[in-house]
Amino acid sequence: MNARVPSTGKPAFIMTGIERPGGGVRLYASRDLPGVFFGVTGQDDTAAWHVDADMRHALVIDGSSWGEVFARAFEIWGNHDRAVEVDAARRDARRELPR
Repeated sequence: MNARVPSTGKPAFIMTGIERPGGGVRLYASRDLPGVFFGVTGQDDTAAWHVDADMRHALVIDGSSWGEVFARAFEIWGNHDRAVEVDAARRDARRELPR
């Protein structure tokens, strides 16, 4: 399979991380993935998953453990999602006001 052929689904998010020299970890995470390609390359014993994506609006989170940085990423995304829902509800409520 050509790695540049998109799969049938689009990833909801992509995360990758590094262990930092001197200790700790750094997580890169994004849900804004234009032009993401996701699929399997090779066959049988050489098969491997391949992801090729531009990660816009990526979070870059440093911490002492993977659990810490993963929790922080999902907290940030959860706060963002709640703010979007509140804004949408306010817009809907304004539309329903009599003029």
